[in-house]
Amino acid sequence: MLVLQTWGQGDSGEFVASGQNQVPGYLFASRITLTAGKFSLVDLFDDNAYSHDARTQFMNWALMDNGA
Repeated sequence: MLVLQTWGQGDSGEFVASGQNQVPGYLFASRITLTAGKFSLVDLFDDNAYSHDARTQFMNWALMDNGA
């Protein structure tokens, strides 16, 4: 289970279009986000463009995190 709660700070922001793993909607430019639940830190801090997300990318499924 994963819970995300976002509180917007101010009125400035932008509309985010629909995409893979992205729900469309308004996103505040300045915000506070609370993330709680069972998840891997790699889900939040890995910015590898080639082998990051097994839900949307096919290559390197075994070596995405800690393949042995």
